[in-house]
Amino acid sequence: MESVLILFAHPILEHSRVHKRLLQALAGMEQVTLHDLYQTYPDFFIDVSREQDLLREHQHIVLQFPLYWFSTPSLLKEWQDLVLPQPGRTTQEPLDLSGKTFGLAVSYADNLAALELPSEPSAAIEAMVLPLRLTATRAGLRWCDPFLIPDASHLDDTQLALAAEGYRDHLLAKVYYQRATAGPGASRKQGSD
Repeated sequence: MESVLILFAHPILEHSRVHKRLLQALAGMEQVTLHDLYQTYPDFFIDVSREQDLLREHQHIVLQFPLYWFSTPSLLKEWQDLVLPQPGRTTQEPLDLSGKTFGLAVSYADNLAALELPSEPSAAIEAMVLPLRLTATRAGLRWCDPFLIPDASHLDDTQLALAAEGYRDHLLAKVYYQRATAGPGASRKQGSD
């Protein structure tokens, strides 16, 4: 069965309306494993072997986090540095991630349209997630379009509920997409993975 690993990184979840609501949307999803990095590693001492085992056990990997200063929270960067395979690192056990998908669920508080940017807001977001896309490619993962929640600090309750529902649907598409389209006579639909 296809499964999704959510690598969740939010250093101050108790102050987040958006990510609390997104996590509630995951309730009851048996194919989804939520792994809270800040809860698991409050001291930043990451168990690399355990983390690599989690990656091996799941077909879809999603990093869920708030964008901080146009980057990932610090523990998530530490996780990337230690857990993902790096060329030339001989002390690391081999980790084959080929064939697995890699996506993002990212909230950001800024209304990028209001900032003086040299390009369109969508191009700015693409530039911000480019390091993660390159990381995925280097690790042998198949990149999926990110699930983005812009201007997160200004969402009203209805918008937040719609975002959470969209996130749940986004994850369900990862779990069921291949199985639903791989049967006899099934045509492959173009998904927005």
